Amino acid sequence: MAVASPILPTRHHSVTYSPLTENDLEETIECLCRVFPQNEPITQRAGITEKDFRPFARMFCELAVKEKVSLIMRDKQFGNRVTGFSINHDYATPAPEEIERVTPKFAPVFKVLEELDIIYRDGKSFSFGEVCYLLMAGVDHQFYKQQKGKTAVKGNQLAAKLFQLTLDIVRAEGFHNTIAHATGSFSQKGLHDLGFSEVARIDYNTFEFEGQYPFKRIPWHSCCKIYDLSLREEPIVQAS
Repeated sequence: MAVASPILPTRHHSVTYSPLTENDLEETIECLCRVFPQNEPITQRAGITEKDFRPFARMFCELAVKEKVSLIMRDKQFGNRVTGFSINHDYATPAPEEIERVTPKFAPVFKVLEELDIIYRDGKSFSFGEVCYLLMAGVDHQFYKQQKGKTAVKGNQLAAKLFQLTLDIVRAEGFHNTIAHATGSFSQKGLHDLGFSEVARIDYNTFEFEGQYPFKRIPWHSCCKIYDLSLREEPIVQAS
């Protein structure tokens, strides 16, 4: 069923959700660099620092600006700063050439994601405009910790709204499916709750890279998964 494109920007409590544009680029890159090296389990285990992560964040944010299916959130409570993001692109788009120049620390991260992609791509061909890849999404939770004596909107509620709007936009752009890698238990639960289906998984304790087990015994997180969702159907969960 066709879905009308959401009217953006849109407000939710003190937050404005809007498409990622060139004007948002630097702030969004900084937000990614605060969130991912500290919170994403295999990036953290690989020892990737904010400085290491910045070139990676820049190349994919620049790509996302061009492809126009990414969102950011700005919060009036915090000086209208970028406090969340959903960075996405067409799955048929090749990775930027600059990816070859990022720190070698990314190598095991890329390898585990590549192995899941091989499973997903088996026997399939992809044309532009068919599958949207949800590459990176997150909320800077340092802004949304519950404070005693105050009623604060939790970061996970805002993230749910961000994801819902992302799916609406991707569907309105005519994509048939969307896919995402989920490297931790929290993102896996979030995708499941949104109606995504697991396609494949790789156990961290058995994943081998260059004779080592780089992601063995990561606390709270046991595996990396790849999910997909048909966009021919309405999303299951509606954010409040």
